[in-house]
Amino acid sequence: MYGSRFLLVSIIILSMLLTGCPQPGEGPGPPGIDPENILAIPPLDTEFVYEGEALNWNTVDHPRIMARPEGIEFLKNNPDDQIARTLISAAEMNRDLAMSDPNFMEATAPLSWAWGYVLTGDPTYLELIRGIIPILVQFPPIVKVPEGANIPFLQQALALGGIYDLLYHDLSESELAQIEPVLRDTVFHTLAYKVTEYDRDINFWANDPDTNYYVTFHSTAGLVAIALGDVEPDATALAEHCWLRIKDSMHAFSSENGWREGLTYLDFCWGQFACYFLLAMERSTDLKPYDDPWFTASIPWALWGALPDYETIACFGDNEPENYSVGSWLYRVGVLTGDVSYIRQAQMSAITNEMALDLPVFHAMCIGRETSGPVFNRFLDNPTITRHMPGLEWGYIRTGAYSRGWYGENDFYLAFKSGISGYDHNHLDQGSMILAAYSEILLSDPGRGGPDLIRQDPALNCLFEAGLGHNTLIVNDGCYMDLALFPDNPDYFADPGTITSITETDNFVQYTTNNSGLYPTEPLVDFRRTFIYIKPGIIEGAELGALVIADRVEFSEEIEHSFLFHTPGEVEMIETGLSRLVNGSARLDYYGDCTVPTTDQSERQETTWDIRDSTCYYRSTDGPVRASDWVHVLIPVPDPDPGTIESPAPNFERTIMGMVIAWDDYNFTLMLKPVDGWVVGTNTD
Repeated sequence: MYGSRFLLVSIIILSMLLTGCPQPGEGPGPPGIDPENILAIPPLDTEFVYEGEALNWNTVDHPRIMARPEGIEFLKNNPDDQIARTLISAAEMNRDLAMSDPNFMEATAPLSWAWGYVLTGDPTYLELIRGIIPILVQFPPIVKVPEGANIPFLQQALALGGIYDLLYHDLSESELAQIEPVLRDTVFHTLAYKVTEYDRDINFWANDPDTNYYVTFHSTAGLVAIALGDVEPDATALAEHCWLRIKDSMHAFSSENGWREGLTYLDFCWGQFACYFLLAMERSTDLKPYDDPWFTASIPWALWGALPDYETIACFGDNEPENYSVGSWLYRVGVLTGDVSYIRQAQMSAITNEMALDLPVFHAMCIGRETSGPVFNRFLDNPTITRHMPGLEWGYIRTGAYSRGWYGENDFYLAFKSGISGYDHNHLDQGSMILAAYSEILLSDPGRGGPDLIRQDPALNCLFEAGLGHNTLIVNDGCYMDLALFPDNPDYFADPGTITSITETDNFVQYTTNNSGLYPTEPLVDFRRTFIYIKPGIIEGAELGALVIADRVEFSEEIEHSFLFHTPGEVEMIETGLSRLVNGSARLDYYGDCTVPTTDQSERQETTWDIRDSTCYYRSTDGPVRASDWVHVLIPVPDPDPGTIESPAPNFERTIMGMVIAWDDYNFTLMLKPVDGWVVGTNTD
């Protein structure tokens, strides 16, 4: 029910510390936790105010959240089924490890034992469960900050609630009597307080459907409520309250064509929390949550976010790119819709090893439900090389998807964002991008997971959040964030950036973006970034085409500023205006023209180029200036033997109208417009 990357050992340590301790918030807390940071839980006789909509409930017998009886019966009668084999194999592996190593404890172990017993009847699994119950009923305290420290509580709640639900008819009355009071008095009561009454004006997640904690807390509270539906009088009220809140998240997802928290949370927050709650609501009511537009919107977001290396996703913001969010989500899409093509896509993403138990459990939960039917995928059925996510304001360009399948090893791939900066994860990353070609990432958006440069001073927490961690405009030293404004001052949050225009011709695709809200507390007046992708076959020698990025920056006062490009590979400076970014067997040749306009526009001052460290290349103004114009030309080439393949170099020619960028067989004009910044000239293709 949850990913193996969460270890129960942290839960056990906290639980041991809590043995014999009072309820969280009553008296001194466990060692190592500031008592002032422990959330004080109101007395059990406190009545909470639930919001919700009256639903038609049909509370079914256990199991009601972990599986359907017809699904369990199918797996028991078909032990050679892939899902049954995987569940039994996980149970056997965790059983053997636990019996050979008294210190072993894996997060998935208790749930795997429960499934092992249900499917095989082996009493060893039931004995293991009985042995773990005394630990699972000892919960860590809920802390006020950081919210992420409460994830062990939620994971433990899902583990205990899942075992209670799945083994309800196999546990003795005394064992049920040991579990039920904890689920009601500790878990249900604590979560009900968190999602209804607690510090909504202070705790930003509680009112924000675009945050991961909002989804995880409400989904867990709703699942526990449904599990306790026949013994807890307020169970239906809390479940309806949580449904109303998760429905807000669903609406935010569909209205923005994605989720501001980022693609890495698609499987964790939604797949491992919200999806289970929605399945339980679907079974206990007449709701059809997967018929809602949010689910349809999630599919292209996941597909377009998958890079052609099969392993990485376009992830802007807080987390490092990982493969599980895309692959695992597409697996779930295949199960929910009955469309096996998505499962094949997931398998291409190499996700099943990481989710060895999580995905089979999800699949088992869905056996016996009516699938929602195939989803029409216009981005697959009607070939196009570009996709705009309105609302989220992300854009994608890729090639090769239709001749070699969605993941082609020689694809060109570009993902870029405008949208929100200074929101949720607090990153100033409007205008940032990720670029891949020839199955290698050539420009990465490291954010939190960046090189040592980004984390060189732990005291400067803004280094991974500010522009320095992203491929965008940076000011002064790049650590440009007033942390004192976050999170209590609403003026901190930036104006959302927008994709203002999209043009596609036979020769190129152009996106124009307005990222003027990048620095909400600084003198940035205008930051326009135009992406122009020249398609393959237009420029001789550019097998995957060329990317031109044209920037216009204006401040209300003179200030030093730079543009930064991150690569996971190495950077070699060839000469002024030319560098090579090499990663594996692929190379990105960088050609640049960079000027600072003077006040009367009669003279333009050249700016400088440099390598910041082995993984960062940047271009900077020589000193404080009020405005600057930048043109970056990026050409990917295969480079199995470094330097053996030449890329076609562009020529830059300034004209009265703007600039001509020319190759021997192709040229186009860039014009600087007051509102749009740099755009392709109207008289040329």
